[in-house]
Amino acid sequence: GDGFVCARHLKFFGYDVTLLCPKPGRGTLLENLRRQMDIVGVPVLSEPTATGPEFYQQYGLIVDGIFGHSFRPPLRDPFTTMIQNICDSRVPIVSIDIPSGQHVEQGLISEPAVRPDILVSLAGPKLCAQQFAGKHYLGGRFVPPCVQEMFAMELPAFPASDPCVLLHE
Repeated sequence: GDGFVCARHLKFFGYDVTLLCPKPGRGTLLENLRRQMDIVGVPVLSEPTATGPEFYQQYGLIVDGIFGHSFRPPLRDPFTTMIQNICDSRVPIVSIDIPSGQHVEQGLISEPAVRPDILVSLAGPKLCAQQFAGKHYLGGRFVPPCVQEMFAMELPAFPASDPCVLLHE
């Protein structure tokens, strides 16, 4: 669902957005997110309109929101081919929370897997982020102080009203 939410926000900010969703998820939440794409005018493709990495090269940026924290390797098609083509495209990649194909705790344990230029962690960095060497942001102000205290979370302060904070470059 994070990819849908990101696509909607980017569209509201005036960006030209296309969403690639090769296997639609099930459930009311994902159905509603999919409906929102129609309402705000974001095209949703079930498969690339061209083969190989060339499809992705028409875009200036890829936002990777393919899998969430529940993903466990290994990849299966159509995702194996899709992620390999994304990696081969050489288009800059921003991953939401966990780079697709990586394990939430162990990080890169099999190929193919997205190796983003930028990682935006949501709520707090996941263990896989310890292996990440690129520009890393913490996005959203999702964790109430009582929860931070309960789990001994040490989150940075967000500057002013910014929705994200740079963790490292």
